[in-house]
Amino acid sequence: MNYSKSALIALASASTIAMTGCGGGSSDPVDPVDPTEPVNPRADVVECTSYTIPAEKTLSGDITTCTELDSASEWTIDGLVAVKGTTLKIQPGTTIVGLPGTGDATSYMIIDIDAKIMAEGTASAPIIFRGEAGASEGEWGGLTVIGNATNDQVNPYEVNTAYGPTDFVDLADNSGVLSHVQILNSGITMAEDKEINGLSLIAVGTGTQINDITVDYSDDDGVEIWGGTVNLTNVTITNCTDDYFDVDDGFSGTVTNLNITQDTLGNAAMEMSGDTAATFEDFTIVQN
Repeated sequence: MNYSKSALIALASASTIAMTGCGGGSSDPVDPVDPTEPVNPRADVVECTSYTIPAEKTLSGDITTCTELDSASEWTIDGLVAVKGTTLKIQPGTTIVGLPGTGDATSYMIIDIDAKIMAEGTASAPIIFRGEAGASEGEWGGLTVIGNATNDQVNPYEVNTAYGPTDFVDLADNSGVLSHVQILNSGITMAEDKEINGLSLIAVGTGTQINDITVDYSDDDGVEIWGGTVNLTNVTITNCTDDYFDVDDGFSGTVTNLNITQDTLGNAAMEMSGDTAATFEDFTIVQN
């Protein structure tokens, strides 16, 4: 079957705004700052004006300084690499290889709520994340981006609950840029209910730019989105063993030009759950 449509899909859309207030003149006292008020986790983050290219080409653990990955080197992810409080910049044409591993030794990358990724590839020089062998699904984990465009449906990251949205809400939150990025040979089940997808987006805001994304050979979902308002353009997904495109927990962004080719692998081309209201424009689903 081949479907090509321009459609608006709104499933149990729920949007509630609560406002309270009280009048008062200039003689009213000023309320003190409430120490329990949610704090913007990006407030103290310094914007990067220069970057350092690491001498060590194997990445592991936390990245906490302005770091750039150049296309002259092949980079390796060994275990969890978490970008915190800074920006990771990746040059066009760069290849990042996730080493094989299972359980807590699984190789995957998290861009945390107080960090950004600037992965701006081009059509002729895409940025490639792949497995070491580069031959099949499930060779490494995947890429996860976490933002502040959260709602009361979004929980901590199911794979690693140390990461996830705070109580601070910014629907226009900016986690950086993913452009002309290929995510290959990804997707690993670390444990029960701990499944890493090719690309995972958790409460990512509209300030983030995501376009021209390819996910091929994932041993879980190709793309899964929990909450958030981010818009995605030109997404191509093939050869996944679970769902190809999965939205949950009140995701309300627009997905333009989604292309799914489902062959013998996988469960659903698209899955939706939670009170989600997503807009899909110009999508094509081919099921063989």
